[in-house]
Amino acid sequence: IVAVIYGLGVAICASSVVVQLLNIYRISKKANKSRDSRVTIVRSEDKIASFSFFNTIYISSQTSAEDIETILAHERSHIAHNHSLERLVMEAIKALLWWNPFAWIVAKFPAAIVR
Repeated sequence: IVAVIYGLGVAICASSVVVQLLNIYRISKKANKSRDSRVTIVRSEDKIASFSFFNTIYISSQTSAEDIETILAHERSHIAHNHSLERLVMEAIKALLWWNPFAWIVAKFPAAIVR
């Protein structure tokens, strides 16, 4: 019974990551893409908050021209520091240790704890 409960917890936590990855895929499929130095910039018609995932920056096409350079610089910083990999590792840890409140606390502030 314990193994079944543990497995269900892992599956539920992992499913949230799968849903997020599917949303990124959906945004990417219907957006305009361009290359800028070492990153791909995805301009979505959807109203999304800007974010990066590995070497791709996702930004809403509704973002004002004066904000774009600041957002791109910010997201390039996330890419340079491998934050996507860090997030995926933390999500895996949360899924495996879903029952441990410290896993959830560390996931909220990973950079503060590691440094």
